[in-house]
Amino acid sequence: DSGNKRRVDTAALAEFDLVITAYTLLVQSPVLECDWHRLVLDESQNVKHHNSQQSRLVAKIRAARRWAMSGTPCTTSIDDLAGHFAALHVPPFDSPQIFQMVVAKPAAEVGDKQNLQPLLKLLSTCMLRHTKGSEGVQCEVPPISIDNCFLTPSDSEQASYAAVHDKVLEKVAQLERANTFSRFIGRVNALLLRLRMASDHASLAEQAMARLHEAQKQAMVAASEANVPTVSIASAIGSAKRPITKTWLTDLLAPLSDPQEIVECPVCLDQVVGPTITNCDFPHMFCLCCILETMAESHQGKCGRCPLCRTQIFADELRRIQTPGEKADEAATATEPMAGLDAMDAGEAKPSGGFE
Repeated sequence: DSGNKRRVDTAALAEFDLVITAYTLLVQSPVLECDWHRLVLDESQNVKHHNSQQSRLVAKIRAARRWAMSGTPCTTSIDDLAGHFAALHVPPFDSPQIFQMVVAKPAAEVGDKQNLQPLLKLLSTCMLRHTKGSEGVQCEVPPISIDNCFLTPSDSEQASYAAVHDKVLEKVAQLERANTFSRFIGRVNALLLRLRMASDHASLAEQAMARLHEAQKQAMVAASEANVPTVSIASAIGSAKRPITKTWLTDLLAPLSDPQEIVECPVCLDQVVGPTITNCDFPHMFCLCCILETMAESHQGKCGRCPLCRTQIFADELRRIQTPGEKADEAATATEPMAGLDAMDAGEAKPSGGFE
């Protein structure tokens, strides 16, 4: 079931032989409280980042057998496999540190094929790879038939598409200049999806922008409900009691003032929405919703541990940072196809989960 009808108790789950859920629903899910015969991770590239909240929750699932299936287990580097081994509980390589030292680091050294042996031996013990030409794999499909139909857009449709196209190119170039293209591959895919929407119909792009703005509004609502105060960058730095903390905060928050900078949340690994700092000795910054969801796992959301340094943090000591472009974001309207893309310049908006 979904929405308000979703069952939330372990007794209900025990009635079924098969339970299907989504990675995004694992927070406070009863799935984490059950003992399973087999865990099957479909599209397992979703857990490639071993330090993301999603990957850590998957690793907590108790199961006698664990499978992972993916057509693209590695999208950027061999490091992507670290999350897979952590989720599959393959000791000692379920430790990201050991995987990095024994497997990933030697494999990254080019020029000697022997460096790949630890990786190849490890994969040979736990991986099955099938292709269409693999023996025993039956894959009979009819011949491909392709018909190209060319459509001529109207002047207004062409102008609308061209505007989105130019803006998407600008955003991709911005990622390349910041040398963050590979780290934000999900965001690049979201931009390409928005471009495809614009080619299908302008209204689809407008709906996408509306959802993009909704993500920012949700962060504002979450801040209000959790009584998280909003402070300016200058106020956050000025409230630091120690000079070393002031220096730390100055460096941490400086990218928020630069439209060309892209700030990444360490939890969701996407562009930060509603940037929020913790009360650690050396504060860390997360999406507001990400840090609140992390804290919701214990003590009724009133306190928890910083995902980075494990310092105890308190909800009433969080501070949401107001970015310089925030007022401009509020003035942008979703009825204009370019409004959402312009909002990205302020470092606030990010694609909703549906685009990832």
